Amino acid sequence: MPKKPRDLAQLDWEDIRLFLVVTEAGSIRAAAKRLDVHHSTVARRVLKLEETLNQRLICASSAGVSACHLTPKGHTLLELAQSMFDTAQKIRHLRT
Repeated sequence: MPKKPRDLAQLDWEDIRLFLVVTEAGSIRAAAKRLDVHHSTVARRVLKLEETLNQRLICASSAGVSACHLTPKGHTLLELAQSMFDTAQKIRHLRT
């Protein structure tokens, strides 16, 4: 796993959003297609998030980036990230 944890001040909402897309799409490759970016970009951003949190979040299956599953910490982050996203949506609706 990652060597030295990054400062949590470096936590990037975009990386968390991308993590959500990976979980929804079921794989890094499918998320990349959905986001119209190269799969290496998605993999790099997930790795950055894992390094920032100093936790493994996603384990690729034998199919590599075509399929993946969440670690226990990945499931925890998924629940928290979904809650963050829901809260952000509610805040956006305050403007209307």
